[in-house]
Amino acid sequence: MQKELHDFTLKQTWENLEMELWELLKNKQKINVDAFLSERGITKEVLAYSKNGRFISHFQQYIVYLYCLNGDYQKAVDFIRIVAEFDCYHGAERIFSIVGVFIYEPKFGLEKSPYINYLHEELKQSKEWKNYLKTLEYNPFKLDEYHYDEAYFAEKPIFYLNKTTLALKKSKCFFTGKKLIKGDCVYKVNWNQDDYHYFVEEALENYPSLKENVYKYENNLYKITDFSNHFTNVWVNQLLNTKQATVDLLLDIIVYGYQAPAPYELHSIYDFKDFEESKRQVYEAMGIKYIQLLWVLLKCGYEQVLLDKINQYPLYYGITLLVFDYPYLQEQVIKKLNIEGLEETYLLTRKPNLGIKSIKKLADFGWGNSTFLDALSISLQRYEYHLWAAYVYTPYLGNVQWGQHFKGKRGSQFYYLYIYHPEKMPILNECLIKRKLPSGISSGGWSQYENLDSLYSTIIYYLTVTNQTENFKFWSDERVMRRSSLNRDKIRQNVIKLGMM
Repeated sequence: MQKELHDFTLKQTWENLEMELWELLKNKQKINVDAFLSERGITKEVLAYSKNGRFISHFQQYIVYLYCLNGDYQKAVDFIRIVAEFDCYHGAERIFSIVGVFIYEPKFGLEKSPYINYLHEELKQSKEWKNYLKTLEYNPFKLDEYHYDEAYFAEKPIFYLNKTTLALKKSKCFFTGKKLIKGDCVYKVNWNQDDYHYFVEEALENYPSLKENVYKYENNLYKITDFSNHFTNVWVNQLLNTKQATVDLLLDIIVYGYQAPAPYELHSIYDFKDFEESKRQVYEAMGIKYIQLLWVLLKCGYEQVLLDKINQYPLYYGITLLVFDYPYLQEQVIKKLNIEGLEETYLLTRKPNLGIKSIKKLADFGWGNSTFLDALSISLQRYEYHLWAAYVYTPYLGNVQWGQHFKGKRGSQFYYLYIYHPEKMPILNECLIKRKLPSGISSGGWSQYENLDSLYSTIIYYLTVTNQTENFKFWSDERVMRRSSLNRDKIRQNVIKLGMM
């Protein structure tokens, strides 16, 4: 039979498949599950998308239940094992995994279904099913990092390390448990997590593997395989686990690999309830992970390889390398790109609290460098390092070495480069055309577009320099300026200054 054509990158595709499977389950209708998957083009590789980017989807569980209805326990377990290989959220509780669902209780909405609970209880009573589940116990599902001991973290690749004095009133050494007070000499460390930890010098002597780990970090001597099981991108993590990843292959993935943007809602600037949602895709907002992968390659000592690729890849690749505050790399990239005024201009985006003169410099540079703006637009859309999200399961560039300048939401200052050409930045163009502003999506905690200050300011400054009086009046209405996320007094002052320049 001809395979149906589906776009498996869309969440709606998986929701439609889930509805189809649910009808079969409700009616206790047995099907040839292998044929169902084959006819719809759902291969082992496609199953990576079925996780919908976070935790697991109902689709996976329905397939397992349908296999079990047929008594195909071995196929059900094999299916679980395949899906388990694509588990990308290391650090999540074991109970969040698909294995956890079948070992413990239904989760993620399925617990509300009496029939699913009945199926689950029926399976729990099956000795045969239990025996098959036991064969999964070899799998890598000890995912909660907080359950690991200190020896594990001593060897785990470090993403940020700084020898400093403790600024907190009190803390404790992560490795020795020694109590710390403000002013103590400590190492501040981050293992690609939301939280920072601290350890003291003597920990390096107590844990030789930690001492070696710090040496690798400080001298960029990690190996790519050191990051196996520590990278939260489903395809990259699987690739690193095979230990067959080459630098060229990883760079191709970074430059050309699949990436879905962060979701957002576009709201009327006057009526917050009047909104439209962006098209939802699987593995949303994962582009920042590609930036982290570039960082991994730098920590593995491949900076020269990355530099040599600038002339082989599209312009946006070279521009993307500038995100790191790594002096030697930055100097060499700027030299290779050979764009007059780029170094001075790019460094302005890293400053906190830009004044109107600096904003005007960014705007003027963008006005005179159309090709650069096009490439930067692709870079920002693809990797989204200009966005800042407080409550989502995505890494924050400000938590890694050479990325600390992104703290304080400064990445959004890239918008100022588009003051004269907002049409080159899709989100700005969409806002102007539809007369709406983006916001994060509360369902799922997507908050990348909660910080509107720089985006809104760019729109206001664009309308100012292009003398669009009526549009300016519409966008500068007090009801809009009253939004808590906007620094309205500063924007008003800058508009006046900009009009006089």
